[in-house]
Amino acid sequence: MSETENGGNWTAACDAAIIVALREELKSVDIFEDGSVEPIDNDLELEIHKRTLSELGGGKLNVLTLLIDDQGPESAAIATTKFLLRLQTKLVILVGISGKISDDCKIGDVILASGCDNSLYRGKLKGGEVLPGGKEWHLNALAKPLFTAINASPPFYEYAGISEAIHRELQDKNLIRTSPTTHYGLICATPLLVDDPSFGDWLKHSRNRNILATDMESVGVVQAAHDCGVRNGRILVIRGVSDPADGTKSAIDTVGNGVFRRIAMRNASQLASHCISNLLTFATNPITVSRVLSANSEHHAGLASFKEALDVLGRISKLIEQASAETDVCNWAFNQRKNGSVGNRITALAESAYKKEVLRTDDNHSPVLESLDQTSRDYLVASWIMDSLIDSVSQSEALIAMLSNVYPSRVNRFCKAMLMNLPDEKLLVDTLINAYNWRPKRRARGPQKERERAKAHICYLLGRVRTAQQRQRAAKEMNEWRRQLSTPSKGATSELVAYDLAKRFTHLDTPEKRLLLRTICISLILLERQGETEIYVRACLKNRDFDSLNRGFHLEYYGDIDYDVRESMENLDKLGDCDKTFEELFPKLTASFANQRPYPLRDVELQTLLSLAQHRYANGVLKDEHRGRLVTLLETHPDSQLSSFNMLQAYCGMIREHIKVPNFKRSRLIRKLFELKKLPRSGWNDVDYRHTRANPNPETVLSHTAGGLLLIQFFLPDRLTKDDRDEIGNEDANDYSKEIISRMFLCHDLAEAYTGDLNPRQRNDVTKLREKTVNSVIDLLCTYSGFYTFPMYREWEDFDSQITINGKVAREIDVLENLLQLEIEHEEHDVTISDYKEWREDLINQINTPMAKRILKIILE
Repeated sequence: MSETENGGNWTAACDAAIIVALREELKSVDIFEDGSVEPIDNDLELEIHKRTLSELGGGKLNVLTLLIDDQGPESAAIATTKFLLRLQTKLVILVGISGKISDDCKIGDVILASGCDNSLYRGKLKGGEVLPGGKEWHLNALAKPLFTAINASPPFYEYAGISEAIHRELQDKNLIRTSPTTHYGLICATPLLVDDPSFGDWLKHSRNRNILATDMESVGVVQAAHDCGVRNGRILVIRGVSDPADGTKSAIDTVGNGVFRRIAMRNASQLASHCISNLLTFATNPITVSRVLSANSEHHAGLASFKEALDVLGRISKLIEQASAETDVCNWAFNQRKNGSVGNRITALAESAYKKEVLRTDDNHSPVLESLDQTSRDYLVASWIMDSLIDSVSQSEALIAMLSNVYPSRVNRFCKAMLMNLPDEKLLVDTLINAYNWRPKRRARGPQKERERAKAHICYLLGRVRTAQQRQRAAKEMNEWRRQLSTPSKGATSELVAYDLAKRFTHLDTPEKRLLLRTICISLILLERQGETEIYVRACLKNRDFDSLNRGFHLEYYGDIDYDVRESMENLDKLGDCDKTFEELFPKLTASFANQRPYPLRDVELQTLLSLAQHRYANGVLKDEHRGRLVTLLETHPDSQLSSFNMLQAYCGMIREHIKVPNFKRSRLIRKLFELKKLPRSGWNDVDYRHTRANPNPETVLSHTAGGLLLIQFFLPDRLTKDDRDEIGNEDANDYSKEIISRMFLCHDLAEAYTGDLNPRQRNDVTKLREKTVNSVIDLLCTYSGFYTFPMYREWEDFDSQITINGKVAREIDVLENLLQLEIEHEEHDVTISDYKEWREDLINQINTPMAKRILKIILE
């Protein structure tokens, strides 16, 4: 590029000039943002920048951009004329957004204009009706062959920034498509902002039915370029479709604060960049469209030089397809890359793959990547990540940006395998620890979110180190990071008991911090740190938000839910297909149980798979195939073989019973407990060699519970008196809670809905274990959507064993309710209780706490 100033008159020459109308449009474009961007001072009062772009042959192109910073054909024509009168350029490209006219176009699509129609040129008003005149400026000399090349080598378009739900909703309304596409056809330019379907109909029927979209600048730019000597063959008009132009523009623009305008501009800019860098040859005069070649063609010198590298990458894909272990494949590839020329070319392709797959940008190697399948490209992305980590000598925002991406399983599997082949694992661990602790100079929100995501990836990698010393270092660091992120609960006897993951998770205020906490816990499990599996699985079973995050992460990680690696993962299970996750987890679990070979994440993955099935079955969307295979797995192995963790054993048992039930509904769970409303208490009709009892209308289990709750509410104090505190001691007095006693009493007999009400003779170790198992299952009903958690099992256990003062008082309330009911039944003429006195005396003797003694005194009045 050359620039001169002669008496204040700025002039310049460049390969391509890009014109953008609005500042909003320019801000939406990151395609041209690179280190080469420089503003240009000029005497034209125009905003001009220069930059350098790569072209297909590997050379550099000089590019100028002009920002008009206004709407309408007049401003566009004036600014373009000023610009081009002082500029020698081979190509002019107008890039911007437009409203669609043709039903063939959808929001996010890109239009390469075959021509620009000035439909109101010399129009007439006759009889209250506007009659178009029209003048069409042809652009087909370059655009037509370019469109053919685009079909053979399409650019990368995307709907970045919208949720799956919005995408699905607008796709159902036929406003967007699965992925945007390129159209070739006529653009109509008017001085009006079009948002009326009748105007579009008028254009199509009175002017030209082939018009694809409308904008406000193209006719001004094209006519100005023509007047300045830049004719057909040197002008391109590229417009991204941002709205339907049918009266809904305002509503569309409010979505995501104008996200569809940004999408349209980014996609249009992607096409402009793709044309300049990959499809056009600037060495000729005039410029021409490059012949689109297959990456396998050895006739193209640039591609032929990659032949050996492509052979290696193709072999990698073939080995993976044949089920070779990733570690073996990466080890083989590592040795192949020792060949200097092959290694250098694979490194170049790795950088290009990272740009294309992650950053969504193209470079001069992008056409070579077109010949590779997804597995080879995944290997290249992983190579660039790991090479960058190993070669990094200092921390930087670029490294943090790379680590901030949450890569899918298909990439991370290669990252993990490459870790296994590192000759100096300490160097990598040093780099990762330093990267976690690195602090940027600025503290803006964007970089902060990026750092949190980077920390999660750092912990992911640290959990996969293999040598004993580095595993110990990694575990120590991550345990400290977790402590900093989320302080353990107070008053616990040990660190593992103290760490309540479900509670700490709830207190974190951003998705990035929650993902970081989850990743640390998973990595500590992989490093086989004692007790971490129980901490994690317990959180999944007791906190539905954490469980949803765990399921959502797996679904995104294994590809059931699409996500942009540059953005935070949603980590939400929307109950869609889980085929990829199921096929990833189920074979691993089946083989592990069959071969009796556990692995660190087995309990986590078992709970995850069962939770995915549980919530889909409860909502009627679990596939029969998945249900059948899970039933077989759960019935093949006893709960004690599936896991050594009691809570997970209970969960396995619950899911086994529930998914066997045809047309399962959540209401049946509470219906089962409602059976206690009619279940008689067996003691009132018990007969043995010591006594005879007969009661034609005995109380039910839940009426007994209701009686106890009445005693609690009417007679237990909210706060203890000084005399009570002195008698039971300060420790018990501080633990006393009327609320906990009420909850404890409510749930103390719930298991009888499954076991029946057993008299003392029927109780033994077997029935006791059964009751314990049933209560474990009832405790896990909270894992269902709509059910809420409370410490049911823990409080039943306290009631049963009288661990705390609350358990002791609740047990004595049980006795007092029995005593009061005994007094009532004894007064009934048709009730027989032969051991009334002995029974009464035994109940009285069981009362010891001062609070219960006061109730006893009232009952005995």
